[in-house]
Amino acid sequence: VPLFAQNTALPTTLLNPTVPIVTGASITVCSMGCTFTTVQAAWNAASGGDEIVITAGQTFSSSSPILTLSNKAGSSYILVRSSASGSLTTGVRVGSANVANMPKLIVTGNNTAVIQNDFSNGTPSARAAHHVYFLGLDLVLGPAVIQNYGLVLFQSGGDLAGVPNNITFDRCWVHSDHIATSGAGEDFVRGVSFFVGSRLAVINSTVEGFSSPFTGADSQAVLLANGPGIELIRNNYLDAASENVATGGTHEVGLEANQLTDVEVSFNYIHKQAGFNVAGTNA
Repeated sequence: VPLFAQNTALPTTLLNPTVPIVTGASITVCSMGCTFTTVQAAWNAASGGDEIVITAGQTFSSSSPILTLSNKAGSSYILVRSSASGSLTTGVRVGSANVANMPKLIVTGNNTAVIQNDFSNGTPSARAAHHVYFLGLDLVLGPAVIQNYGLVLFQSGGDLAGVPNNITFDRCWVHSDHIATSGAGEDFVRGVSFFVGSRLAVINSTVEGFSSPFTGADSQAVLLANGPGIELIRNNYLDAASENVATGGTHEVGLEANQLTDVEVSFNYIHKQAGFNVAGTNA
């Protein structure tokens, strides 16, 4: 038996996410005439069972994170979706062709996520965002950004009490505005960075345009660094210069023993652009 296979086993628990049923309020987000004009304000007002409906075709831009997820009470899901999510067929992968049916959430600052948990909160349990379902969003790295390590970024701050859990990204387009170039000093290192997590999923989505030609660092469409697990990456288009999906390889300080388990990576289209081929780097 090869050494790498001696301590491996098939996942014992698998995820099968479905769009949650809304039992609470419908909170709308648009530039004018909605409940709120920012996604963060809508999130702050939401409770389990609610939905946040963001108007398709509108752009929400910021140099700071568009949405920082707090730990809400209870175990009911909050659905964060496009107003045109009904036009995105269940189980069918989306991408650039579907942009008219998505709101655009774009970050313009370096090293800034579009969506993150509250990982710098001084109370570890406050970092543990949970029970969120994202449906039909366009998450974009802006044209002037030169350094980014994750448009979706989940960390625990070094404490298992802060692990995000039960979060799904379904039918989302996560991408850079353009391919990074070394001459411009650009590194678009990752699309989705799950440094820790439990019961996290990316399904029916496209994550593309991630490379690191300036420093030559490894780049990924999706990083699953640490556990506890369970994780699902299914039916996506994944485009990155180094590892399209990476597991392990790094950890948060204090969580060296937090091993990732029960990972399913299935039915994905793995792609690398010719523009990623930069001599002498791991771009």
